[in-house]
This record gives sequence, structure tokens and C-alpha cells, in this order.
Amino acid sequence: MLTSIIILTYNNLDYTKKCIESIRKNTKKGEYEIVIVDNCSSDGTREWLEKQNDMVLILNEENMGFPKGCNQGIEASSGDNILLLNNDVIVTHNWLDNMIKCLYSSKDIGAVGPVSNSVSYYQQITTSYSNLKELEEFAKEYNVSDSSKWENRLKLVGFCMLIKKKVLDKVGLLDEIFTPGNFEDDDLSLRIVSAGYKLVLCNDTFIHHYGSKSFNKNRDKYIELMMKNEKKINDKLGVPIVHVINIRKDITSLIDEDKEKEFNVLQLECGGCGTLMDIKNRYSNCRIFGTEVHEKALVNRSLDVNIDIGDIENTCFNYELGMFDYIIGADLGYGIRELIDIVGKFKRYLKQNGKFIVTLGKNTENVKNILNMLFVDFNREKINGYVSHNQYIFVLQRKELDENIDSIESNIEIDKNIQKIINDIKSDDKELNSRLEYIYKYSYKGADILNSIGVKMFEEGLIDFVIPVFQTVLKFEPANKDAVLNLVVILSKFKQYELALKYIDKLYITDDEIYAVRKDILEQARNAGVLQQKSDIPLISICIPTYNRADNLKKCLNSIFRQIKTWMNIEVVIVNNDSPDNTEEVVMSFKNKYDNIVYIKNETNIGGDKNILYVPTYANGQFVFLHGDDDYFMDGSLVNVYNFVKDNTDNSFIFFQVTKNDKSVKNVTSVDEFVAKVTGTSSAFMSSIMMKKCFYDKLKDKEKFIDSGLNQIYVLLSILECYPKACVINYSLFYYENNLSGGYNWPKVFIENYLNLLQYFKDENVLSERIYNFEKERVLKQSAIDWLGVFKENNRMKEFHMDTLKHYVDKYYKNEEYYKESYELIDSIMRDKIN
Repeated sequence: MLTSIIILTYNNLDYTKKCIESIRKNTKKGEYEIVIVDNCSSDGTREWLEKQNDMVLILNEENMGFPKGCNQGIEASSGDNILLLNNDVIVTHNWLDNMIKCLYSSKDIGAVGPVSNSVSYYQQITTSYSNLKELEEFAKEYNVSDSSKWENRLKLVGFCMLIKKKVLDKVGLLDEIFTPGNFEDDDLSLRIVSAGYKLVLCNDTFIHHYGSKSFNKNRDKYIELMMKNEKKINDKLGVPIVHVINIRKDITSLIDEDKEKEFNVLQLECGGCGTLMDIKNRYSNCRIFGTEVHEKALVNRSLDVNIDIGDIENTCFNYELGMFDYIIGADLGYGIRELIDIVGKFKRYLKQNGKFIVTLGKNTENVKNILNMLFVDFNREKINGYVSHNQYIFVLQRKELDENIDSIESNIEIDKNIQKIINDIKSDDKELNSRLEYIYKYSYKGADILNSIGVKMFEEGLIDFVIPVFQTVLKFEPANKDAVLNLVVILSKFKQYELALKYIDKLYITDDEIYAVRKDILEQARNAGVLQQKSDIPLISICIPTYNRADNLKKCLNSIFRQIKTWMNIEVVIVNNDSPDNTEEVVMSFKNKYDNIVYIKNETNIGGDKNILYVPTYANGQFVFLHGDDDYFMDGSLVNVYNFVKDNTDNSFIFFQVTKNDKSVKNVTSVDEFVAKVTGTSSAFMSSIMMKKCFYDKLKDKEKFIDSGLNQIYVLLSILECYPKACVINYSLFYYENNLSGGYNWPKVFIENYLNLLQYFKDENVLSERIYNFEKERVLKQSAIDWLGVFKENNRMKEFHMDTLKHYVDKYYKNEEYYKESYELIDSIMRDKIN
């Protein structure tokens, strides 16, 4: 694998010499090329460069600037990777090896960068050396590859940035509107993450940086250029760059939890999620959420974060009460009055021991007064310890907020005057809804007070007013448990059972009380003859075959039950294939909380493929949704799946093409259509398959291809043969653990076994010759070559027996006209000769 090191020079010959010498000394020969672009130096740099014989040299007759010069170097390069490197650096021991290891640790990493002694954007570390010898010793000790020190970022500083060439081919070169320089690295970074790739800071790799020797010579012009280019990138993004890439490490340092703990964090006006990403880097099991006004700020497509669009003052956010361990409100730009309103609005979403981290400008008037209001034990010394970014930072405990903020500057003491409010409504019920909304908005316990008013009205028999009271709460807080339960109890007393069930089914929470209320309403409805017993039959059975992945299974079940609502229309069927770990303990912890779990443990391990076929036999639902124990449903996805299935129950199966996400639906009425729309390596993905149970049960020979590794494709095509109506939906339902099972022969499975399977359906006159030939070619040209690249990037060629690929290509494709071209391409990938 070849890395092209692109270096721009403009005078500063001494620095250039030191940089080149350090590359030669600390980088393995044969694994790099140096491409120098000189921007018309006048200090002897050009003459020295012309004497070097180990580099590609481009000599510009005028100063083309940094972006244009880099692009010239990239276009003249021949490497698999592009490394943009300033000439005022000294590279060190293991520098490139460490970064290459990180870059190719995952196919979704697009670029990486090191830390240094002099660099912005939190890439700088404290050093202890004072000369070059000490630098070498420091770097040798520091540069030990350690994946636990890798950190996802929104931006990498361009003084040293290693990028996969194929990523540059996709996102484009540096934007030359930023000539002569500054913000081109911000722009490139954001284009990379917008394309779905990750940027990673290698905290295990250090190089020395002398620091901006060219720009520092004329400070005033440098500042003017910075301001001009900042405006350019702001215009290009449609939102200020500082809002997009901002990281508040002073804020995230106030989060102190066990590294393995699962907890929830919400950031108000989160920008590009840099701060949330920093939290996720430190706490991999936390769940991160954000609100943001500017949708254009959300450039990062690789971060698993739940974002709601809207301004925090006027938008209703549908979070569960007591959902968050931390809520962050930093750089909100509001005054004291607005800040109190915001804290009052969002504190209800904190857990009882949760914390609200907020900032207030140091120049704000009456700071001490506001702090006295917000803190029970406020003292000046405490706040002095939290001064940062010219702001006061303070951490508000939920219990302190409950004790204090509810009484701040209240114009009306609603909670002390509930009976007076009820009497006023009785005497004059004009504009009732507006009055109720006013109570909610201008009381810091608006939902609690309205719930109290509703209960009191019900006790007094004021039935006409009761339902609007609870509906007002639900208008602003759709998941308010108390309002829902109050409302459904009242509706059930008036025998409005179906309406009561609709309200309770809107809750996104599941607990014993809600289940008990729902069961009681169902029983009342059946006794009244309103509902039939069939309402208990699940629409969907999520069927999970599992083996020895207890931790993955726990995350999988959490992803299901936090959104499955309180319905009995979805059940979860788990078949444990005699796991030796604590899988059963994990399942029972969920089964003790939820009624809609069916659990079976096999006496012996019957094999993964057989267990996949075995688990649906225990399903009670109309549709069987096969699901991997290390695949996790994205929040909200199950509601969409449920609604789609409910409206399309006449399909024999539904296949979710999760590599695409345009939500399009493609109907298929034959095996030909399905094979043409979904290639074999995709249709083998178990978690994409939902089959109608009655059709699955009728298949007589479900194990016909059980030893092929592709038996689930056989089942799908057999169902479609008998019941020719199905659909394919482009919908990214999951995020993945990336537990790619190894130890099998990929070429044998996806060439020999798959072509044999297709041949079977062709011989049965179910698959046409034309589609067979089309899919045969596609499997080779797309699937085989794509996966070959993936395995090569991840150093897993041997694990998947990819050395046998040429054998199977010879065996099945020798007589095809595209054989030679495909064979040569595969051979070149294996020999590392293409980008």
C-alpha cells in the first residue's frame, strides 16, 4: 500500500530540510512517495529540491496558494492514500504506521490525523522535550498504537491529514475558493463526514509542529484572510462554521460517569454535534440526543445521534419525562429571563438525580442574583471554579431546580390557586383552551398543575372541562404518563374503550402500571362486547436466534422495548442456541418486565442456520421478522415498520433493503423481479426478512439448502414461487455491531452455493435464463469485488478464504465474455496495485 505525502513549500528551506529528513528517517522505504509542490520560493528551496532524487517535484512560477498547490500534488500522486503535510513539521517514530492502522481499522473511516505540540482544535498535547534528541525519545515512548486512544472528530487540522484516495475521489479535492489558505481543511473535513465517513484523531501518534511559519510573518493580513475565508465557508454551509464544529470540552469534562454505564444526554442547540461526539468518545454506551434550529449544521452522517429540529423556546419536543441524566445548554445566547424559562421547560425531562449544565456570559447583569435563585448552596468560590470561555458554567441538580426555579419571578402562583382557577373557568369558560395553554406555559410545573386541575374537576363532576385539560398537557407533552392515564381512566368510565386504547398506545414508555391499565381496559372492552379476542394476536413476531452474545442481545432488546410501546401487537421470540454465557440471565431480566416475550432454550447447539429456521415455529404473529442479536433498531423505526405492515398485510414477505434509505417501496410478483432488485449478498442478510407466518408454515422442505449458508434465500424464493406477491422497502432500520462472522469460505458460499441455488430455481422454471445470467454477472462484478476490497481493508482476507476466489471464478466464469476483465481486476486488488 502506497501513501503519497503531499508537501507545499514556500521559502523556509531549513524547515523543509528537517521535514524531509524526518520522513526519510522514520518512514518505511517503499511504502511512501514524496510529492513536493513549490510555490515560487526565492530562498534556495527550489535549487535544493531539484537536487533530490526521491520525490515528485512540481515547481510553480507563481504562488498558487495552499489549496491549489495541494490539488496539484494530489493529481500528480499515485498512492492509495493521500497525506497532506505541512513543511514545518518533524515526523516521528511509527507515525505513518500508526495512522495507517487506524485508517484501515474500519471501512467507514475516511481520514485520520495525529496530535502535536502546536495545533488547534484540541489536537495539541503537553510535551516535555526541549531539543531534537529529547523529541525522538518522547515520540518513541508516546507513539505506541492503541485503538482505545482513537477519537472521532468533526474536523481534522490540515497540518497532517491522512486520507483514503478513494474517499477524495468521492468527495472532491480541496476547494480553491479558500486560496491562499485557511478553512480549506474545515471544508474538506465536513465534506468527508457529510459523505458518511468518520474522521479519527489518533491520540496514539505525535509529530512535532513548529507552527504557521509562513502566515505568522504578516499577522494583520493573516487575520484579514481568516475573516474573509470564514465568511466564505459560512456562506457555503449556510450556517456559521463555529456553530458546526464547536466542541466544549470544558462542558464535557463535567460529566463524570463509569466508562461502561448506559446513560442519556441531551444538548440544546447542539450545532454539528461536536460536543456530543466528544461525550460519545469517552462513554461509548451513552445515548446522545440533540435539538438544533439550523438543519444545515447537522453535517455528520456517521454519528448515532437522535436530533430534533426546532427552536427550544417554541417547539414541543416529544421526550419522555425523567429521560435524561444530563441536559446541556451551552452558548445558547439567551439572557437571564429566557434562561430561566428554558431551564424551567426542560427540567422535567431530567431524572431525579440528573444534572442541567448551563452557561451564562460573565458580563450578564445581576449574575449573583440569578445564581442565588438557581443554587440552594450558592457561594462565590463555587462559581469561580467554573469560569471558562468568558462564561460562568454551572451545574444544576434536578432536586435543586425542583426546590428553587418553580418560584422564580412567578407572576401568578398557580399551584396555590387551583380552586380559584376552577371557579373562574366555571363562571366563564370562554377561550378555555387558550387559558389552559397559558397556565401550562407560565407555570414551571404546568403539566403537574393541569393534571391536578383535571383530577379536581373530575371529582367535582365538571366532566365537560376535564378532557380539554388533559388534552392541553398532551398537546405539549405527548408522552406525559399522568395525563394519558388520567384521560384513559375517564374515557373507560364512559365506555369509550377504543379511544382510550388509542391514547394509551401513543405512549413510548412501558412499565407495569401502564400494562395493568391497558389490560384492564381490554378486559372491560371484551366484557362489553366491543373488542374480540383476536386483538391479542400479534401482528409481528420479532424472532431472534441467539448464541453467546449476551451483551449484544441486551442492547438489541433495549433497542426494541424502548420503542415497542405498550401494545400487545408485537411480540419478541428468542431462541437461545444453548449459549454458555449469561444469555438466559439477560433474557429473564426483560421477561420479568414485559409480557410479550417468548423464550426457548435449545438443549444442545443445533447450529446457526437451523436455529434461524427453528425460531419462527414459536411465533404467534401474523408476520415473522427475523432479527440478528447484534443488530439494533434505530429509534422510531419499529413504529414505521408496524404501520407499514398493518396497511399491507397481503404480502407474502417484506424485504428491507437496509443499505438504502429513500423509503421507496418496490412491489415484486415473481422470483425474477426479486432477484433483479436484490442481489444475493444482500438478500442473505437475515435481519432484512419479514415473512407472513402462514406462508412460512406451509413450506414443506425448509432445509433444502441448509448447508449452503444461504438457506434463508431459498425460503424467500420458495415462498414467492407459491405466493407471488411481496415487496422490497429501502429503509435503514438498524445500526450494527459489525460482528462479521468469519471462518467460512466466502467465495464458496456466494459464488458456488449461490449459483447452485439459482440454478435450482432455473431448473424448476421459476427463474428465467436472462435473470440468472444477469445475477451471475452482478455477483462477480459487484458483490465479489466489493467484498474483496472490504476484507482487504480490514486484513480479513485469510479469515474468509479469499485466496480461493480465483479458483471459483475459473470454475464458474471461464466461458463468460467478462471473465478476463474481472479476473485481472481481482488479481490487481489482491496484489495491491489499484486505488
